[in-house]
Amino acid sequence: MARVVSWLEALAAHALDEEEAASGRVGSYAGRFASKEALWLETRNKIARRTGSSVLVTELDPDAPTRQWRKIDGENAKTEEQLMARCWRLIRAGRMDDAIKLCEECGEPYRAGSWGACSFKGLVCAFPKDEGLRADQQLSYLAAEEESGPAAMHCLSRWTAFQASEQLAEAVAKTGGGCGGGMYEAAIYAALCGHLHGMLRVCKTWEDHCWARFRASMEVSLDRQLAAAAASASTKV
Repeated sequence: MARVVSWLEALAAHALDEEEAASGRVGSYAGRFASKEALWLETRNKIARRTGSSVLVTELDPDAPTRQWRKIDGENAKTEEQLMARCWRLIRAGRMDDAIKLCEECGEPYRAGSWGACSFKGLVCAFPKDEGLRADQQLSYLAAEEESGPAAMHCLSRWTAFQASEQLAEAVAKTGGGCGGGMYEAAIYAALCGHLHGMLRVCKTWEDHCWARFRASMEVSLDRQLAAAAASASTKV
């Protein structure tokens, strides 16, 4: 499964590179977003001036739309959805680091922590790369995991990503859109936890559908192995 996922991500990455080369742009941003473009400035101004409609959020934290079931300003919502659509394509191409970097450049650095919860760098890589962690940092992470029980933190992050995906999808359904990253943001969290239905909502090509299914299968396989390890460890206590 890992080889199929890697192959499908390589195809998506090649398609992105060709698009950027054809348009004369270089880099993950492809000239599509300006620095800090994703900040909700219009929403902030309307809240401050009290000129927004009754469906506008009253707070500016990232969870406000799903907590209040309200929308952000239309221009902000459009930018947010475009940003999440771009990040979905980057993640689909196996470029989680590029997606996080893009969000940081656009004014949303919190996504590095949010998306990185399922592993040190987000999605479990088909062929893991060097994480760049010192030996003492790796031991610290392993110790925390061991003290919490086998894969306890992993399961918690999976559950959190699943809840985020479902709440975002529900917010889109209740507000009719305009509440932020929309279905693409929901799909990203779905990818982080292997939630197949959440990913299929934005899949358009047969490659997308195959990637979602194999990615979900790979994540489920990993979860089963960790669950078996946890059960084995509990019987030894």
